[in-house]
Amino acid sequence: MSEPIEIQVAAWVRVRRTQLGLTREHVSEASGYSLSVIERIESGEGGSRLAAVGAVVEALGGRLEVTE
Repeated sequence: MSEPIEIQVAAWVRVRRTQLGLTREHVSEASGYSLSVIERIESGEGGSRLAAVGAVVEALGGRLEVTE
């Protein structure tokens, strides 16, 4: 069984942010969401709004996509 989506997104965000040499503060500014939201997303903590997750992913050059 694969990991929960929150854990997968958290790992992607942490790795991508590190690859780009960005701090959480940079991602916060680029996405328009607070530092605490970025920290929750990176921790894999549930309850983050999908809009926030999408904005963070886009700020890191990714794309959030839902397929059937």
